[in-house]
Amino acid sequence: MTWTECLRPAWAFDEAAAELGGDILQSAAWGRLKEQFGWQPWRFWHTARGGVDQTALILVRELWPGLRIGYLPRGPVGVGAGGYAEFAQFAKAVGRRLGCFLWRIDPDLPEGCLPPAALRSEGFRLRQDTGEFGGTQPRLVFRRKLGEAAPTPGADLRRKLRRAQEAGACQVEGHEGLSDLLELLLDTKSRQGIELRAESYYRELWRILKAHGYGELLVVRRAGKATAAGIVARFGKRATYLIGASSSEERAHLPGYRLQEGMIDWATGAGCTEYDLRGGSLYNRDYGLNRFKRQFGEETRLAGERDLPLRMPYLLFRAAEAVRPRIIPWLRGHGAWPAQGRLLPEPGGGGTP
Repeated sequence: MTWTECLRPAWAFDEAAAELGGDILQSAAWGRLKEQFGWQPWRFWHTARGGVDQTALILVRELWPGLRIGYLPRGPVGVGAGGYAEFAQFAKAVGRRLGCFLWRIDPDLPEGCLPPAALRSEGFRLRQDTGEFGGTQPRLVFRRKLGEAAPTPGADLRRKLRRAQEAGACQVEGHEGLSDLLELLLDTKSRQGIELRAESYYRELWRILKAHGYGELLVVRRAGKATAAGIVARFGKRATYLIGASSSEERAHLPGYRLQEGMIDWATGAGCTEYDLRGGSLYNRDYGLNRFKRQFGEETRLAGERDLPLRMPYLLFRAAEAVRPRIIPWLRGHGAWPAQGRLLPEPGGGGTP
């Protein structure tokens, strides 16, 4: 039983990760996407009794010359509570070989599945002060069972879905629909003040997911005009809502509800047994996004990100992370930090996982 680098084709790694219940963020396709924006992907897997029982997509990025961080979004996959001693030894050896001063893991496991004391004994530290959503990836997620286990919508949701029929038809679209999504993202940004990535990021996301057969782009149209649009990914038996937006002018027709209904129907037709609506605010249960997603999926609080420090710069890095949420807005307000969220064509522009 050992961890080794996966030198097989990407499809072999993805097949193993998907069979183990891995997230799309632990796929080789996601590694290809992040590679376009400053991260170096590494694929490893663990074999036992002749088969693969654990996988790990590691994204490595150089933050400063000679200082690299290794990050496993929604990973590792398949490592149970008793497997972290062996995983820690592997992480320390490979992390140092790759020049990392820190490994950050983000297990896709419900809170309570990982004994904190056992993880601490192996050197893992639970991240603190991780912002509104509890981590780099949301710690509170909303997931819905599909197929025979699908819950029956409540009366209020049924009423809203009937009303949302007025928002138009939801259909799968190709490249043309991406332009509609980008326009709707700008609309949502102006309405909610959200941060957006460069246009190149969304175009590359769609291209890579489609090339691997993992993604679809759905658009809600009313009288020929796009009122909502989004990208959904299928990996194994799980479908994941990755990005979406709706029109401010058409909000009265609830196009966001129509979009989610269409994505759930698409995921069910694709044979998925779970639909992940991604996350919401960890600390404010009445946050608007939480209220919306709670109507479609059940809340799941994940175990949370853990850091495995490998070198001394870790303490300085954590101190910088703690003050960054306060300093960056101040710098932007004084024109000393580049503005974000402009959807500009910036090939090779940066991005976080």
